[in-house]
Amino acid sequence: MISLVNITINGKKYQVSDGITILEAIKEVGLYVPTLCNFEGLSNTGACRICIVEVEGFRNLVPSCATPVSDGMVIWTDTPRVQYARRMVLEMIASEHKFDCQNCPRNGNCELQKIAFSLNVDYVSLEHNVRNKGIDTTNKAIIIDFDRCIICGRCIRACSEIQTVYAIDYAFRGYNTLVTTPFNEGLGNSNCVSCGLCTLVCPVAAIQERTSFQEVKNDMDNKFDIVSIIDPLTQLYIGEEFGFSSGKAIKNINKFLKSIGLKKIIKSYDGLNISIIGEAKELMNILNSNEVLISAQCPAVLDFIKKFFPEKIEMLSKIRNSHIISASLIREGLLKNLKNIRKEKLRILSISPCLALKNEIWKPYYKGEILNYVISIRELASIAKLKNYQDFEILELKDFKTFPSILDAISGGRAYLVIKTLLEILGKEVNEKLLETLCNINEVKSTSIKINGSKLNIMVANTLGACRKILEEIDNFSPAYIELRACPNGCIGGGGQPIPSLKENRKIRIENILKLYENINKKSIWKTRYSKILYKNAYEKDIIMIKGEY
Repeated sequence: MISLVNITINGKKYQVSDGITILEAIKEVGLYVPTLCNFEGLSNTGACRICIVEVEGFRNLVPSCATPVSDGMVIWTDTPRVQYARRMVLEMIASEHKFDCQNCPRNGNCELQKIAFSLNVDYVSLEHNVRNKGIDTTNKAIIIDFDRCIICGRCIRACSEIQTVYAIDYAFRGYNTLVTTPFNEGLGNSNCVSCGLCTLVCPVAAIQERTSFQEVKNDMDNKFDIVSIIDPLTQLYIGEEFGFSSGKAIKNINKFLKSIGLKKIIKSYDGLNISIIGEAKELMNILNSNEVLISAQCPAVLDFIKKFFPEKIEMLSKIRNSHIISASLIREGLLKNLKNIRKEKLRILSISPCLALKNEIWKPYYKGEILNYVISIRELASIAKLKNYQDFEILELKDFKTFPSILDAISGGRAYLVIKTLLEILGKEVNEKLLETLCNINEVKSTSIKINGSKLNIMVANTLGACRKILEEIDNFSPAYIELRACPNGCIGGGGQPIPSLKENRKIRIENILKLYENINKKSIWKTRYSKILYKNAYEKDIIMIKGEY
């Protein structure tokens, strides 16, 4: 039974859970206090002091995020003393922040900006002294703009506490403090796996995706034919960047893409279908062994395994990333509706929620020669805002046409589709309860099934911290199929998704994907004649498996 305590906030009495912080209590009763360093799922540090409140009996103002409630506590959240202190704290933070809001990708969606508006701070009385530390561009997916950083530490805690990568931390002291990598050598020379979670938790735009659109534009100017592979999540969730509720898709996304110069647009379903069939066949080949097959579709997980668990590389699937397969299908002329594309002047762009894919396309086994550039959903939204594009039309979820591979977007969805496809290849039916078991919001999910008398363990994990636990115990699970995703709840929580991407947002996105899957009449990938033919053609062209070593 949950123990309750009696507290008073702004003159009103409440009962709240014992042991929670003042900030949690304030949220629990539906009130608001601004904060910058606090973020769901991360430890409380009380670093920014924006959330300070006045508590009767305390001499000093206290950080609400790091102070537990106690029975009889009397709290004031908005007194003149609190307001003055908050404004002074905000001015001190702002005095070192680069204010180029009109050029910032977070303009209108910046937490510092919102708090400044709420506190009526429209100028800084302190000396404005930006440190001119520059930008870390060593990583192909993510940049750090040190002059925008407010030293809140959210990215550090996300990287260490959720992802267990420890790529960044505080360095130097006082005025020279930076959030950077060991020895300040840059993200590209660190343990960073480009998952992009840091970009989602950053309250400003100090850590953001490295934009690729200028390269695309340069190739357009040089008369290249740009073919775009669009992930269905782009159409589903780009609207969140423009204030549309989740579940309202964009109807005329192709019209917008053509307006920015893309010649042809194809959906990523074909590449997804082939990668799922490929993994199912790989799994079929090890059914009677004691082996483990780890899905290699998440580029950040690939990097994580290579950097932290190199002895597990041999367990990785050899099936190419689905976007790479889609690009290969285009280059080999295996897809319809791609007439008048000049092969010698072809460039292929992927629009994806995955920031790690920006890095993956340059690995030695791809060399940037198959898929040329990747832009995120946020990046695409920024392009639309820059061009003041306002012609988007809303498409209700019930009218959104999709395919079974849409399930790949959520943690557990790929495992379900691979197992379902394997069973169909073997002439068996899958128990639909498997969908519920594998596709919920939990970080770790597991089950087992019997195939031809043999037991197969199925393990699913999302966030690299959860993946680490699976990899440390992996030898106990064989034989097994294991789906690992770096991002919370899978690609619907990807590093390139709209901000905010909180648990509440991700839960709604998962529900949307499951509703879409339920509305599909033909839920089989393997039983679709076109998918079988395309897989056969792709297999003959040798474009399904990775060539070379990971």
